[in-house]
Amino acid sequence: MPPAFVKYDELSRALERLTASASRELLAKQPHWGDAILCDGLVYAARALKTSAPVEAAERWFAPKLAAGPRTNGWFWFWAAEALPALDLHLKTNDPRYLKYTRTIAGFMENSAARTPDGAFVPHPPALEVWIDVCYFTAPAIALLGRISGDAAMIERAADQMIVHRDHLADPGSGLFWHVAYVDRNSHSACLWARGNSWFSIAAPQVIAEIEAAGLLQPLAAKVDKIKAALALQLNKVASLQDESGLWHTVIDRDDSYLEASAAAGFALAL
Repeated sequence: MPPAFVKYDELSRALERLTASASRELLAKQPHWGDAILCDGLVYAARALKTSAPVEAAERWFAPKLAAGPRTNGWFWFWAAEALPALDLHLKTNDPRYLKYTRTIAGFMENSAARTPDGAFVPHPPALEVWIDVCYFTAPAIALLGRISGDAAMIERAADQMIVHRDHLADPGSGLFWHVAYVDRNSHSACLWARGNSWFSIAAPQVIAEIEAAGLLQPLAAKVDKIKAALALQLNKVASLQDESGLWHTVIDRDDSYLEASAAAGFALAL
């Protein structure tokens, strides 16, 4: 067997083991803000492995949420991130309950969520803060919902969220992103967090892909160019900071901070 096929086979087996472990963990662990992201990862894995088992685990995790209906209060991380796996499960299963679930979350975000004066979502008011996590927790789902619904204005609003998060959080010198912008103080968090950067890296190509799938690259060309330029600047700097292990330091530009895996997963997905 050629070496490339051997490596692919090894990678597939590793992904199968990881997916099986993640499926068990999602169904057994205590609730955590990252659960919705793990759920969406299972849908990704199902596509890659051409198997239904991860989707079945994701559906089992979502079942009580569908029965109860989505939250739209409290900390953003515990409910806003559920919109994207709900949409991906809708596309996978054609179950309209997932679409209804997402519409409720997106409706709150677009019509009721607190914002900065220039429109960036504020995750936990009254603190007037912009968090890099939130561009991932909101913009890809809004863009995908807009594409499914045939709503070009919604897709454009997703692009606007990416741009306004860039405006608040991008470091002009490096192109990397700060974790939090304190808008009322005109300041930002103290370090360039690797996983925080990966949120933008993942979200940007997903939003661009939905714009392209909706046939809106030309009418939204100026906004797409802004997102692409920010992503290219960021990822070129990210690539230059990769450790020889293949990972990144948790404070991405400080090699005295520990190495961690979640940012590497995010950058790999983005690339």
